Amino acid sequence: MWKKPLEAAAFFTLLSLLLGGPASGMSPSAGYRLGAEDKIRIRVYEWRPSIGEVHEWSALNGEFAVGPSGEVSLPLIGSVPAAGMTPEDFARSVSASLQTAVGLAKPPEASVEITQYRPFYILGDVEHPGAYPFRPGMTVLQALSIAGGLYRASDPGLLSFRRSALADIGELRALQLDYARLLAHRARLRAELDGTSKIEYPAELSRDGSDAAARFAQSEQVAFDARREALRTQTEAFIRLRDLSNREIASLQAKITNADQELTMLRNELTNVASLVSRGLVVAPREFSLRQNELEMQARRLDLDSAMLKARQDVETANQRILDLTYQAHKETLADLQQTNAEFTRVAANLRSRQDLVHQDEAAEPELIAATAGEESAPAFSIVHREGDVSRETEAAETTSVMPGDTIKVWRKSDASLANSGSNSPLSAAPGSVNESGL
Repeated sequence: MWKKPLEAAAFFTLLSLLLGGPASGMSPSAGYRLGAEDKIRIRVYEWRPSIGEVHEWSALNGEFAVGPSGEVSLPLIGSVPAAGMTPEDFARSVSASLQTAVGLAKPPEASVEITQYRPFYILGDVEHPGAYPFRPGMTVLQALSIAGGLYRASDPGLLSFRRSALADIGELRALQLDYARLLAHRARLRAELDGTSKIEYPAELSRDGSDAAARFAQSEQVAFDARREALRTQTEAFIRLRDLSNREIASLQAKITNADQELTMLRNELTNVASLVSRGLVVAPREFSLRQNELEMQARRLDLDSAMLKARQDVETANQRILDLTYQAHKETLADLQQTNAEFTRVAANLRSRQDLVHQDEAAEPELIAATAGEESAPAFSIVHREGDVSRETEAAETTSVMPGDTIKVWRKSDASLANSGSNSPLSAAPGSVNESGL
């Protein structure tokens, strides 16, 4: 049985909301569809109001991989088709399959989170063609840097410089995304600790205006609303249990009062009968019958006291659960904030260092290009994207987004040179500073 009802409720509430958009900040675009080699984390829970707890289907909770057939093999259920489905649709399929497999009255809550996307592929005029792990927010230029940059058979000095420059720019942009993500995440955690109803994002993030910053802010807002709703739902459940126990206490108190009155009347009658028996006016069996009634009433009175004690314990338990929910939420948020602050400090330092390297590359590039002007052509790109059994190839630029499973083709144009085309320089698109990029 799950020991942290808030965490469980927060997970399945949060994830069920997020599956309609970017999944937990990792999704490169809305409506992402699963495919072979994707790795996912599944969580299945069931709220049982009769005991006021969340039941965890531990056999199904964990990480799984989409197999080559496009199916995921799950305990209790078997193979479940996943290829071509969104994480939200697959979560509903898992929930319905589990309901059918074990005969539940209603489907449990299920959530699916992508933990590792399937790789992308790059080939052509690159230093190291092949398959590479996908990173959310990746562009063609970043993919090219991961593959070692453009292949060059001559001028090792410029080749080394370009490779280093591409790596610096790719790392800089990745750090900028991390910086923006941490800004949004930290703002949400601070709002949770302060108990406010709205996230106040820093001006540095608000000024950015990029799609990435907007996605990060939207994702954190969804998480913020989901956690608040989960805490409210759990708290109200225990409040209802406490109110029921209080009503039971009131009912038991009335029964105890009546029982005490009946016992007093019975004892008065017993005293009178005992006096009459001693004078021979009433037979002894009458006194014996009254004493039996007294014993039975005393036993019933003890049962009422026991029930009263149990009801009061239930009230105290509900109150303690309410306090535990708030404390646990605060504890988890505080720990997350401490970890986020440490990561933020590290990313900010790395971002400044990488920015200095890019500026140095910008200063050194013109001289190196002049020495090799006209020796090679500008690169061109295309992306082959596969959906089901259909493949589609489109032209791409350095800033074109890459999706998991995409194949990037790289070749050189024959009618332009890097020396005469400043827009094709890998440094021409490099951000000048953190503030200029808004991140």
